[in-house]
Amino acid sequence: MGPVAAPARLAPGEVAIHVIAGLASGAGDAIFGGLNDLILVVGPDGAVEYANPAAGLLLGVEPATLVGRSMTDLLHPDDVTRAFEAEARVGTPAASIGVAAPLRIRHAQAGWRWLELSSGRFGRAGSRRTIVTGRVNDDQRSHERIVRLMTDGASVEEVADALPRLADWRLPAVPFGIALDGRGPSRHVTGHPAAVDLLRAVTADARWSDRVGEGPPVSGALADLGPAARQAGRRHGLTAWVATRVWSADGSADAVVLAATHPDASPLGIVTERVRRVAGMARLVVDWAGQRATLEHAARTDPLTGVSNRLAVIDAVADALVHADGEPVALLYFDLDRFKLVNDRLGHRAGDTALVQAVDRIRSVLDPADVFGRVGGDELVAVLRGPSCRAGAEEVAHRAIEAMRPPFRVGGVTAGCGLSVGIAVTDGREHPAPDADELLARADGALSVAKGAGGDRVVMTCGPGTLDSRDVRPEVRRPL
Repeated sequence: MGPVAAPARLAPGEVAIHVIAGLASGAGDAIFGGLNDLILVVGPDGAVEYANPAAGLLLGVEPATLVGRSMTDLLHPDDVTRAFEAEARVGTPAASIGVAAPLRIRHAQAGWRWLELSSGRFGRAGSRRTIVTGRVNDDQRSHERIVRLMTDGASVEEVADALPRLADWRLPAVPFGIALDGRGPSRHVTGHPAAVDLLRAVTADARWSDRVGEGPPVSGALADLGPAARQAGRRHGLTAWVATRVWSADGSADAVVLAATHPDASPLGIVTERVRRVAGMARLVVDWAGQRATLEHAARTDPLTGVSNRLAVIDAVADALVHADGEPVALLYFDLDRFKLVNDRLGHRAGDTALVQAVDRIRSVLDPADVFGRVGGDELVAVLRGPSCRAGAEEVAHRAIEAMRPPFRVGGVTAGCGLSVGIAVTDGREHPAPDADELLARADGALSVAKGAGGDRVVMTCGPGTLDSRDVRPEVRRPL
């Protein structure tokens, strides 16, 4: 018996050639059928010779219908050149792998779908084939875009608006919506019109909060929602929903991510996975929203008294003047009488304690909706609006003076302070209308007159150069 011949070694790429030869007999599905990524085998003429089952999910067609179609026909016209350039960069060995490139490939129902396409070539010249693999773009670029928006100083609403667009970029046929709730009176709902319509309807239902808590996505049919949601779904041809909620780390903000589906959209499993990924970006946004709200609140709040600081007060005065609509605006300028004696005799810490108590007393005579803040030292400002704000301002001033009469208790010692008030009132008909700085200056001028007259009094000005001094009989008392 002669020697047994050694098996011939296959040249690089020939293993793949043998595999490709058995594609038609089902070997392709045996190898590639369980993958979630797209697999296409492209022949020397550029036509598809094999498409794995995942192609049906990713491209919205039966895989068999792709066989025989040209890759040039499947790619977006603007991406064909880039695709060939990427393939040309594949190395010269008989079998080699190219670098992934984001390219648009035709989707049967959704127009174009971005996929990360990689190619590997094998075989000899004249019979060279290409394996193209594709996966849905990962979240890295999306996260980078969101972070860039935040670092560029965009508003929370602008960043939230970007999330559904990123979701549409992944699944153009699926309506995505985001409902963001930060520190404020209402939610910011944005996204695809159909998803926004549905999201507004379902979030108005109290039971929705129990249905969609923080955690993995949950899903259901439109039929199991309330009447308003079912009506919204019928308007847009929606049949099912997938949603999840995420909370910021400090619990001050949350977002609901919702995707609605219809019979021609991607399968529910794929939609659920996209909801989970978009929710990951939504968590980034709500964490930032909570942090930003905290920082903005701190930037506009007096750290000692907890009321608005000078910046916030000036903005509020300007806003009141802009939106006065012909109605008067009253600005009350408060200053504590004999407050310097408290600081000099008891120290600044005791003075701070007395100032906090004084702020609480003045705040108690104001309406909670009135703007109130500290503009410096022991100077405080309140803003009133409306047809009767002139009489209201005078009443508030007298009540504040009366509230200041009882002595403060500071570290076991009593300390007394009075209160002077300057009021400036616009009549809503001045031309040009005063701005915030001018109105503050008028009230400050009236306050100076009140202080100069001995304090414990109200002085009102209803226009440039007009003063109306209202005395409040001071009681004789010891400052300390």
